Amino acid sequence: MPTPLPAAHSRLVGLLFIVSGVLLALGLLVRLVLTAYLWEQTQADAAALPLGLVLFNLLGLVAAGFLVRYGCRLRRGGSVGTGPAGEILL
Repeated sequence: MPTPLPAAHSRLVGLLFIVSGVLLALGLLVRLVLTAYLWEQTQADAAALPLGLVLFNLLGLVAAGFLVRYGCRLRRGGSVGTGPAGEILL
């Protein structure tokens, strides 16, 4: 079992996870808004909507949320390998 990070390192790594999650979410939101805007401007039918791209962007937004959540847990000093009831997740 790996040794836990010191408190200062854990806070720094948590901050980096939060920043990367927020930047990823902003980038994907811009892509999603531009995709919807271009689809609306072309007056295309529903078949012309790049559904795979939209689903990929939404999945990326979920991943960005998990990055921010993981970073917040590291910043608070909580264990990231245990669940709320103390059971080991990893």
